[in-house]
Amino acid sequence: MFWLMVYGPRAGDKEFLKLIGPDSEILAEQTNVAPNNQAQKLIYMGRCRCQAWRPGIYTGVYTLPRGRVGSEETVVEVERVVQIR
Repeated sequence: MFWLMVYGPRAGDKEFLKLIGPDSEILAEQTNVAPNNQAQKLIYMGRCRCQAWRPGIYTGVYTLPRGRVGSEETVVEVERVVQIR
């Protein structure tokens, strides 16, 4: 599970989330469009596992670009890493 609290998303903002497992395997990917302006927003994603997670490094990435298409600027980028032994 990868979660974070985002402050100040605006209506129309596109949010990109990705959960990456060992060997750069993409376990989950999600794109959201903010429906309205918000002071804060809890975002989460994950993948249900019926068995134990493989040992290795898992990375969660969140990106929020803003601006006109072709001239977007990344205003928020968060990366969190967890190692399972």
